[in-house]
Amino acid sequence: GNFSLKLVNTDLAMSNRADYHKVTSSACLDAQLIEDAKGDFVRMVSGEGEETPVSTTGENNVAADLATQEAEVAKKRSALLVAGLFVGYGYYNTLRGSFPQQMRNIAQDLKIPMSQIGLPNSIFSVFYGLGKLCGSIASDYLPCAECHALGIMLCGLDIAAIGLCKGIKSMSALWGLQGALQAFGWPFLARIVVSKLPQEDRAKYWGVLSMAGSVGAMLAPYGAVLAKSCGVSWRGALAMNGASAVAMAWFVRAVLRRAGACAESIPKQLTDERPSKVQNKSTALVPLSKKAVLGSPALMSLALCNMLSFFASKCTKEWAAVYLRGTGLAATDLQSANLLFWAEMGASAGAGLSGFASLCLGGRHALTCLISAVVAVLSTGTLAIKTRRWKGKEFSPSPVPFALACVLQALSLAGINAVRTLAGLHGAEVAERTGVVGMVGMANGCMEIVGQIGSVFAGQPIGALAARVASRDGERAGWSSILAVLTMASAGLAALNAGLLPAETRRLSVEKAKKESSSREQVDESLKGS
Repeated sequence: GNFSLKLVNTDLAMSNRADYHKVTSSACLDAQLIEDAKGDFVRMVSGEGEETPVSTTGENNVAADLATQEAEVAKKRSALLVAGLFVGYGYYNTLRGSFPQQMRNIAQDLKIPMSQIGLPNSIFSVFYGLGKLCGSIASDYLPCAECHALGIMLCGLDIAAIGLCKGIKSMSALWGLQGALQAFGWPFLARIVVSKLPQEDRAKYWGVLSMAGSVGAMLAPYGAVLAKSCGVSWRGALAMNGASAVAMAWFVRAVLRRAGACAESIPKQLTDERPSKVQNKSTALVPLSKKAVLGSPALMSLALCNMLSFFASKCTKEWAAVYLRGTGLAATDLQSANLLFWAEMGASAGAGLSGFASLCLGGRHALTCLISAVVAVLSTGTLAIKTRRWKGKEFSPSPVPFALACVLQALSLAGINAVRTLAGLHGAEVAERTGVVGMVGMANGCMEIVGQIGSVFAGQPIGALAARVASRDGERAGWSSILAVLTMASAGLAALNAGLLPAETRRLSVEKAKKESSSREQVDESLKGS
C-alpha cells in the first residue's frame, strides 16, 4: 500500500511538471482543483474507499450565526452613521443662522441702514444655489464623509472671519462664501445616504436627517440669546461659533469614520478603471449626465416638484408673519408667533414622518408625496377660502378659530415639506438606476438649482401680486391671494406626483420579480448543495 501511494505521488508530480506550461498558459485549471483531484486519486488507490458524505447541519448553523452577527453590526453602523450625519447637518444649519441672528446688533454697532443689512443674505442665496449644484456633482468624485466634516470647519472659520469685518461689503463677500461652503452639507450627505445605507431604509433615514435642518435652525436663536445674556458682543459670539465648529468637525469626522463612511467613499466606477481610462472618461462625464438628466421625464418632474415645494416653503416662512396679520388669522404679534411656531413643528413632522410613511407603503415615494400634497391642498385651501370670505371683525372675531388655524397651518407646511424631503431621495434613486457615471450628483445638482429658482419667485413676485390684488379688491384680499397661490402650488405638486405613479408601480413590480427570482435561485442552490 505504501509503495503504491509513493508511486502514484511520483507519477502525479512528473505529470504536473510536464504539463505545467500548458495548464498555466491556458488558465483552464485551478490549483486548488488539481490538489483536490490528486488527493481523491491517492485515497482511491490506497484503498480508503469512497468519501462518505458529511452532514452540513453544523455548517449551516454557523453560517446562519455569522449572517445574524453581520446584520446586527450593519444595523449598528447604519444607526451610528445617521447619528453622525444628523449632528453634522444640524450644525450646518446652526451656523447658517448665526449671522441673521446678529444682524440687528451689527446694524446698530456699525451704523448700517436696515435697507442694506439684507444684502449679505441675498448674496448668500445666489452662491448657495450655485454651490449646491457644484457640490452635488463633486460628491460623485470626492470622499463624501471627509468633505462633510471639513465643510463644518470651513464654515466656522468663515463666520469667525465675519466678526473681524468693519463694513457691509466685506461681510457680504464672506457671507456669500458661506453660501458656497454650505454646499459641503446636504449634497454630500445625500450621496452618503444613497451609497452607504440599504435601499429599504433610505426613506426612513432620509426623513430623519431632513429634520436635522429644523433642529439646527432652532438652536441658532438660543445661542444668540445665551451670548447676549453673558455680555458677549456680536464679534465674540461669531468667534465662539467658529471655535465650536472646529471642535464639532472633528467629532463628526470621528463618528463617521467609526461608522465606516470614510472607507470606499469614491465610487467604484472611478477606482476599477486604469488611471488613463479614468482621465479620458472624466471629460465626457458631465455632458453625458446633463443629457441623461434633461432627457428623463421622471427627473424633470421631480425637479419641478422641487421648485414648487421650495417656492411654497419659502413663501410660507418669509410672508407668513405678514399675511397672518393681514388676513385676520392672527390678531396679535404673539398669535402670529404661535402660528409660525406650529408651522415649523409641522414642517419638522412632515420631514420626519415622510420617510416612515414611504417605508410603510412599500417604498412608494410618489404615492407618499401625492398624499402629502393633497393634505397641503386641503389645509391651505381651507385657509384661503375662509380668509377670502371673511367680512371683518364686526361679523366674526376671525376667519377660523385660532386653534383650528394653528392645526391647518401646521398641516399645510407638513405636507409641503414632506414632498420637498422625498423629492430629493426619489430623484437620487431614479438617477442611480440609470447606471450613468456621475448621474446621481448631476441629478441632485440640477434639482437643487431648479429648487432655488422657486425660492427666487417666492420673494418680490409674491409681494407684487399681493399689492396688485389689494389695489383692486382690498388689503385683506391681497394677503389672502398668497394663500391661494400656495394652494395652487400644492395642487401642482399633487398633479406631478400623480403622473409619476405608473412608472413607480412598474419599477416596484420589476424589483419584486427580481427578488423572487433571486430567492428561488438561492433555494435551488441550497437544495443542490444539500
